[in-house]
Amino acid sequence: MIQFKGIVPINEKGDIEQFIASAPLFNLFSFNDILERNYPDWIQQRITLKDRDDKSNITTALLMYSKLKSLKLLYETIPSIETLFIIQHQSEGEVVDLDSISQYLPNLQSLSVRTDELILGPHSTLKSLKLDITTRCSLVDLGLTKFISLTDLSFKGSFLTNIGPGLFPSSLTSLTVRLTEVPPRDTFLSLTSLVKLKIGLKEDIEVEDQPHIDLDSLLNLKVLVFNFDYFLIQIDEDINCSIEISVPPSLKILTIWSSSVVIPSRCSMPLLEKFYVYQSILVTGRINLSQCPSIMKLFIYQCTEPVIIPSTIKKLTIDKDTLKRKILGQIKFPPLLTHLSIKGQHCESVVFPQSLVKLKQTFNSQSQLFNLPQNLKKLTWEVDWETSLPKLFSSGHPLPPNLETLKVITIDDNSLIKVPPPTKYLSIFLDQNLSPENLPIYRIGSRIFKIINQPQWLPLNTTHLTCYLRESKIAPKTIFRLDEVINHTNVRYLTLHFSQTTYQFSIQRLDSDNLNDGLQFLWHGVLKLEKM
Repeated sequence: MIQFKGIVPINEKGDIEQFIASAPLFNLFSFNDILERNYPDWIQQRITLKDRDDKSNITTALLMYSKLKSLKLLYETIPSIETLFIIQHQSEGEVVDLDSISQYLPNLQSLSVRTDELILGPHSTLKSLKLDITTRCSLVDLGLTKFISLTDLSFKGSFLTNIGPGLFPSSLTSLTVRLTEVPPRDTFLSLTSLVKLKIGLKEDIEVEDQPHIDLDSLLNLKVLVFNFDYFLIQIDEDINCSIEISVPPSLKILTIWSSSVVIPSRCSMPLLEKFYVYQSILVTGRINLSQCPSIMKLFIYQCTEPVIIPSTIKKLTIDKDTLKRKILGQIKFPPLLTHLSIKGQHCESVVFPQSLVKLKQTFNSQSQLFNLPQNLKKLTWEVDWETSLPKLFSSGHPLPPNLETLKVITIDDNSLIKVPPPTKYLSIFLDQNLSPENLPIYRIGSRIFKIINQPQWLPLNTTHLTCYLRESKIAPKTIFRLDEVINHTNVRYLTLHFSQTTYQFSIQRLDSDNLNDGLQFLWHGVLKLEKM
């Protein structure tokens, strides 16, 4: 028996994600599939308003690509709404008018709107507001201070102008803004309840004076993200061309995606645990890691030269960004390091500390494999497209005996994987072969090391299998040999990543006669089981 897991359009953040429940026997890949096919009434009633008899208990609604009269209909028919998503593309000058929303939706707590133009009215119970206004908008015109209960405010895709102090609700605990200019230094000081702050700056910015952003009095602030991957253009050559951000001692997570930031040495961060930063910030002394005595996780982006890693670090990610220089061998790994990730397509060889339990590494044709730490429980290998590395799985470099998770992607066809017995989670990359009918076919048998006369190709502990299916031939039908998974493994949960689509299955073997099934994929999400 195979249960196919469909999708639902919205999660709590307003994004599309997979549905955790199962819809057996139906090909549910999108809401359009449901609306265009003859599915049971219980499915139709959960999706569309017109087919649902009882509307009194509806708490979440999506209004998209509709005229404003649909909003009025929504007000009149389902006042019980607590979460509302409005998506309006190509509105042709039509303004989404929510001036009276509190009168018609008194229980509304979460509102997400994507549109060109918007009018907001006050709402005493609204707690979460996410705005994606496709044109630049003035913060003054939005009148956000009238939302007295608002705790979460996010601007996605829209860029604010005329920003300044006193224009945000003082009740905010989470704020995400995207700006066209460096804000005045006292913009956020009134937000004393703020726990999370994300600031994004767009485009190159001209400055006449040294820019400052004061946050050091926000003693509840725990998460700060600053993203500015452009340039400050100094009008006066005497200006120090960087943005000084003073931070509070309460910070636990800090992300600086910019090379134009400095944190004053007077700002101690005794509670900081996670730090994501450009390497240039560290080597120029704009931020000193000695300010962070409790740091445990460090992500170094665009690393071009060796850096000193604090002894407290347990989780380290290095994104190497230089082809010519060998720098990793000059880095001294801390004694407490348990998680190491080395990124970049031009990685050099590394001698790993034996303390590691989780390792992620990128290989190329020049990489050499050293003995892996024997305590590893999770291993991820990423290999560039043109590298042949059968040596990764040769007997001279055995995999650690206690490995529980193994992920190997973009690896050459000639490489066979001998999976250690404790492995529970396995992820592999499969290339196409051709069936007798000249159709693309995928087989796990092409990648798994098999012992002669042994029916089980994978350890009995391997119950979760993920296959990444690489396309090299466009065809109206593609075959995956599901019978190999059913007959030669103990896999119970199978995930297939194919053509920008993810298929998830749970497999239950009913009896010994339930064998030799193959799975074929037809385009547009239709599934078909056939005997092979």
